[in-house]
Amino acid sequence: MNLPDLPPQRPGDAIAAAIAAIEGHIADSDWKAAAAALAAIKPVIESGIAFVRDLPHLNLYSGLALACKMIGRQGDSRNHAARALITDPADLLGHALLPHPELIHVGRQLVHHQQFDVAKRIFDAALSISANEEYAFYADIFDYQKSLKAEAKQVKVSANSGRPTILNIVIWGDAFVAKFLRYTLPSLLAAQNLPALAASGDVTFDIHSTQADIAVLRQSCVVQAAERFATFTYTEIPERSLRFKRSESTPDPDRLCVSGAQYATAIKARHSGADLSFIDCGGLYANGFLRGAKHHLEDGYKAVAVMSPRASGRNVDAFVQDKKDRFAIEVDTAALVAYATGNLNKQLLNSFMRPNGPPVYQDPLAALFKIPAGFIVHSFQPTFPR
Repeated sequence: MNLPDLPPQRPGDAIAAAIAAIEGHIADSDWKAAAAALAAIKPVIESGIAFVRDLPHLNLYSGLALACKMIGRQGDSRNHAARALITDPADLLGHALLPHPELIHVGRQLVHHQQFDVAKRIFDAALSISANEEYAFYADIFDYQKSLKAEAKQVKVSANSGRPTILNIVIWGDAFVAKFLRYTLPSLLAAQNLPALAASGDVTFDIHSTQADIAVLRQSCVVQAAERFATFTYTEIPERSLRFKRSESTPDPDRLCVSGAQYATAIKARHSGADLSFIDCGGLYANGFLRGAKHHLEDGYKAVAVMSPRASGRNVDAFVQDKKDRFAIEVDTAALVAYATGNLNKQLLNSFMRPNGPPVYQDPLAALFKIPAGFIVHSFQPTFPR
């Protein structure tokens, strides 16, 4: 009895079988067998694609990504292309197979996991292939952050007695600089803030800003008054990094600038043995805020959570008017809490009354409570009525 001839295997079936074999070898960490399985189907997946055929070396993951793409497994193709770039940031096939939004996502995830160098090489390679404004933004940001970290690691431990303090401020734009000089820095000049802090150790304002805004800060009489108690250091943020507008794949370009500067200041604090606080450039601080936080650290707390209400609203000038003492604004804690509570945004206040209202993309808030064993922070997402 003669059996009928079986139909020849279709190319798609052969590719699917090879993909399954390669993924199995990768799961078993059998890289030699995985490479051999890919080499076996290379003539099929490179057919008619001169670019792939001419590659001196076919990356295991980008080859796998191409095979997946050829049989319609687009999601798997993107995942493998991402892995190709992580293993070889300059892999041309990986770049060709990974769409722009996914490439941005991979770079941001690498940054999240502190893999700055790999992310930087991916964006540099992408920029060499395509003159893309978003790629240029990330390449600039990584250059900026790399220089900041290198500079921060050169900071030496203070030779003076007392534990030093570094206050980080990241600020740009006329409105923010004006608010910082009108409210924030004067409130830090209150007797139990900068003056008291300087009496127990060196204080440094580590300011990151634009060239133009740094010039304004240097010339300010309020800054000059604060220089009696603290050293001011300035680092220029590249203008090109600040010009990039947010996009769907990069919704927070300003936050990336801020986080890089804050991270660098944290390195400075660690290398110099200093305490560190991030100052809200639009905040209004109570008299004793800095000294009180420092006392907690001296008493053995590893960290102290601090918050300041924003100096905003129509009544803020009237509130601070009788609390000014030349360049300083001296506000006691009780008065500041009462002012902040009495001027809560009505929608924010209503959110406490309607906890199940629809969210309207508000920033999370946190409330801090002192207890005998330390502090409790309760975070919540405001929900405003539409």
